Amino acid sequence: MLRLWNKPLQIVIEPHQVTASMSKTGLRQDDIVVPVAKPEAAPATYDGIGKAIRDILPQLGSRSERAVYGARLNVEVADTLVHYDVLNIDARRLPADELDRLAALGMADTLGIDSSSLVMRCSVQLDGLSAVVCGMPAALTDAIRLACDDAGCRLNRLEPGFAAFWNGYFARNKNHSALLARLRGSALMLGWLQDGKWQALAAERLSENDWPALSDSCEAFCRRLCVPDYAGLPIYFDADIGDIPAAARSRWQRLSPRPEVAAAADTTSDLASNFA
Repeated sequence: MLRLWNKPLQIVIEPHQVTASMSKTGLRQDDIVVPVAKPEAAPATYDGIGKAIRDILPQLGSRSERAVYGARLNVEVADTLVHYDVLNIDARRLPADELDRLAALGMADTLGIDSSSLVMRCSVQLDGLSAVVCGMPAALTDAIRLACDDAGCRLNRLEPGFAAFWNGYFARNKNHSALLARLRGSALMLGWLQDGKWQALAAERLSENDWPALSDSCEAFCRRLCVPDYAGLPIYFDADIGDIPAAARSRWQRLSPRPEVAAAADTTSDLASNFA
């Protein structure tokens, strides 16, 4: 008889592949990777991602000798598939659904798309005069849910990578002013936090995965935004970027591997980002 999972399964979705993480006694091992086929229809369809999820779950069950049917699933979506923004709006008396509607309209106008094609999550910031916005294509969330349903799994969390990064690390230990840099391959996500509030987020690409390239990108981001006291702003990052000059090491702080999404889910999220 196959054993049941006592923890949610962990899957990471990127445009080119889906990865399922297998762990034993807290150590990652034997990640399963399934490539995403290019869509034959319109580029905005996500059938390839849905198929990759359907393909990877049986492999995960087979290797682990556990039943996939009925298992809970935590899904992390790459930031390249998500849209972020900081919306300046008096949200103190706005109902949540109205805030979502206004955020979708604003983001859709910026992106030049139909607002109904986005699923939104908004987090009102400390003073109630701004909100952090996450937008994910509705077609993508639908494809993920359908693939989970077909496999008999329950979607426990569906979360953008940067939001999971923030919530996992800083749910209990927040620095009121900092720059966060999350690097996956050449895809870089930057976020500027000042006085406990998000000021701006941006997606960038690095030519090289090393400290000089990351430092240049962070500096350019801060120059564009006229970040005050940038030279003293702590920078948190989570990737191997090689040697860092001794003079910069106190400011550049590499974070240990992110806790599992399941663990982060037990804390109070600073960014409302669960699309499940």
